[in-house]
Amino acid sequence: MYTLEQARELLRNRRPEEALARFGARLPSAGDPAWIVIAEAWLRLGRPGEARASLGRAPATLDAGLVAVSVLEFEGRFTEARASLMALPPVPAVLLRRGNLGLRTADLDWAGESFTEALAGEPGLVEGLVGRALVLDRRGLSAAAARSLDTIVARGNAPVRIVWAWATAM
Repeated sequence: MYTLEQARELLRNRRPEEALARFGARLPSAGDPAWIVIAEAWLRLGRPGEARASLGRAPATLDAGLVAVSVLEFEGRFTEARASLMALPPVPAVLLRRGNLGLRTADLDWAGESFTEALAGEPGLVEGLVGRALVLDRRGLSAAAARSLDTIVARGNAPVRIVWAWATAM
């Protein structure tokens, strides 16, 4: 039996075609969370129409909302993506997405606020620390950006590229 977790694992391993193929003719019934994974697989294949159709069969969950935002971003509909993110609860996953969208659209105030709010809830959140550092860097504050990464570099949680950037800015 093919499980939802197995499908998610295939997506994490960048194998959306296999995730879809495993469902084959045995598509889940409407309201099944598997439709969220199917939508994400379609989106990773560059097919937002199929992703949107799959979301229409998915339950209304936070995960489905985040995939719907991804569809909007894929289509370049950033204003609608922002509105959708603002309608979702301010949990760390949503706040990180808000921050990343702010970076993508050069709304550094919104990005900074979003990353800061995410970090208020989870102070050691690596993605939030990196996002906040990117905001500082884009504002021309490279030394402050590097200092803001001290926490993750010291804990050994930083990817090599961040360690290098941190070390060269000091």
